[in-house]
Amino acid sequence: MTSELPPFPVDDLTLTSIEHALGASLTFDDDDVLMERPRVIGADFTLGTLLDFLAGVRDDPDGVAELVREDPEVWYDPRPHYSLHDVIRALIDEIRLLRASAEVSA
Repeated sequence: MTSELPPFPVDDLTLTSIEHALGASLTFDDDDVLMERPRVIGADFTLGTLLDFLAGVRDDPDGVAELVREDPEVWYDPRPHYSLHDVIRALIDEIRLLRASAEVSA
């Protein structure tokens, strides 16, 4: 996890948003033969979009303002992002806390 971001949130709203995003798929219209304009179906947003939103990363209308060129074929976004690993770690931590709490109260 990037040190610039707080631990991944596991509140009910975030968990519900993750469940919603898991139903998303990308598709392309028949006239988009170069597959340049994917469309989200099955949800309002993808999991990647949700993770960017939670990290405070906003869409750049031009799509290139924040990108850094590493070499002629490699570009990357230097802003901190949450990854799927961050989500899984946070959920594992939450499960362990709940189990420990259940054992203490049992």
